[in-house]
Amino acid sequence: MGVAAFAADPALLNLVMPNAKVLAGINVTNAIASPFGKFIRGRIAANRRPSPGFFDPLSDATEYLLAINADPSSPELLVLASGTFSPAQIAATAANRADLEVQTYDGDTLIVNTNPQAKGCAPSPSSASLSR
Repeated sequence: MGVAAFAADPALLNLVMPNAKVLAGINVTNAIASPFGKFIRGRIAANRRPSPGFFDPLSDATEYLLAINADPSSPELLVLASGTFSPAQIAATAANRADLEVQTYDGDTLIVNTNPQAKGCAPSPSSASLSR
């Protein structure tokens, strides 16, 4: 099996689950500065629903890393992001949703998807970590 490397944030790579088979990442800062990135950003802005006011995925995040286990019998998808966030506001919003549960692990805040239908029908984020 071949292995490809890319310049991902080492802190994000350290959070990837050990059974990940596929990694995909994007440096948002560089991507939105490119001509294609500006085109895509304009298309997204034209069709965008109002954001909750505390997180803009295009301007607040500097990098995204997706990790997938590639197991159709038990799909797992982990979405990691680095950037400037307001963990308290994100956790407060998540706490008000019936399908999300806010937990603390080793000093980090985790947001866990508790909707079994979302987990079973397609790979979906099962947890998010809000760094200290």
